Amino acid sequence: MTFLSFAVRKAARDHGPATALVAARGPLSLSFQQLNAASEALAARLAARGIGQGQVAALLLPASLDYVVAYCALAKVGAVTAGVGAHYSPAERQAMLAQLRPDLVIGTEELLTGRLPDAQIIPVRQAEDRREFAAGLPMLGRERSRAVPKARSHDEPETIVFTSGTSGLPKGALFGAKQIAAISEMDNRAQAAPMPLLVATGLNHVGFMTKLAGHLLAGNRLHIMPRWRAREALDLICDEGVPVIGGVAAQVALLLGVPGLGDYRTGDIKALIIGGGPSPADLVRRARESFGAAYSIRYSSTESGGLGTLTAFDASDEELFSTVGRPRAGTEVSLRDETGKEIPAGETGEIWIRSASVMSEYWHDPAATRRSPRTAGCAPVIWACSTTSTASGWPDAATTCSSAAATTSIPRRWKPFCRSTPRSARWPWSRARTR
Repeated sequence: MTFLSFAVRKAARDHGPATALVAARGPLSLSFQQLNAASEALAARLAARGIGQGQVAALLLPASLDYVVAYCALAKVGAVTAGVGAHYSPAERQAMLAQLRPDLVIGTEELLTGRLPDAQIIPVRQAEDRREFAAGLPMLGRERSRAVPKARSHDEPETIVFTSGTSGLPKGALFGAKQIAAISEMDNRAQAAPMPLLVATGLNHVGFMTKLAGHLLAGNRLHIMPRWRAREALDLICDEGVPVIGGVAAQVALLLGVPGLGDYRTGDIKALIIGGGPSPADLVRRARESFGAAYSIRYSSTESGGLGTLTAFDASDEELFSTVGRPRAGTEVSLRDETGKEIPAGETGEIWIRSASVMSEYWHDPAATRRSPRTAGCAPVIWACSTTSTASGWPDAATTCSSAAATTSIPRRWKPFCRSTPRSARWPWSRARTR
């Protein structure tokens, strides 16, 4: 069983008629029970077409409730799902599909263009009401089928998330049920009650694909915009009482630039959790003053499952303005040289991070998966991230940051590129390079 399928069914039992998903500000929405029923209906239709355990599915769908229903349905039949975002160009989508080699492609006719892979192709249109969701997504008549291959086994794989491609062509990072469960547990530790949230990333992003299960289990109400726009996002945040703003620094800057910001009711905003790149000190100050909220900087990557380091909401200005914070609970940090040897704090080297959330491998890319070295007695390196930070202030090479006892923060200005090696019986290391 995939962890997402478990989460969908448990959330339906625990949260029932409460709203789970909203298309922007509505009126189209689905409760936890309706999401479970809609994904069950679509799962049955997919199973009838021979889609099952271990087969790979690509979603070429816009950001919508349909995407979520399809992802949950595929999880219920045991498929491995990858989102190929609508924001990619046709050539980029074609390259990603070639790397993915899916058994099934589900997409809208607008996105099912160009040379498609030798797979079952199921065109759909977006559901317009709950009745259409209840029957599974509206499938169009012109579909292309081929013989369904035998189910493959990848040790309970669940999703393939493509990297951003900042170091070259995007690569597919494979995550299994154990990683999704670990991410959900780590994300939900500090949450006391369900809350409304605006999804700030694309649905094919690691910030959604690996975290949807956790949101469902927590009972959060997710608002999904077809395209993020600052004024519309701020309207939604204020009208729906969203307590936490997520996203990247550029989105914060756009929110701060909305005309008439001072007239908005921002009292419900308690925190901003921002990653994806540096947050300049001036931006942090302005955001805290304008929204009257705490600001936390997060550092992670696709390969780390969207988890890594963070600054606490009560961090000092010195730490907040010049670091990416401290490792999260359950994360180990070590400082090493190019050969993998541990080196003292204060020297330039690579930060290696290990946690249960790190990906298993790069999909269909064994060369990239083998590229990083093994170290004696350690799980293998899984990803690497280049930085331009100085060497001052790095944590001690042997520091294990498995609790709030971590005492050294990590300098900012990290620019990611990635590579990896195969899994071990434990969980893997990831690493970050300084130059």
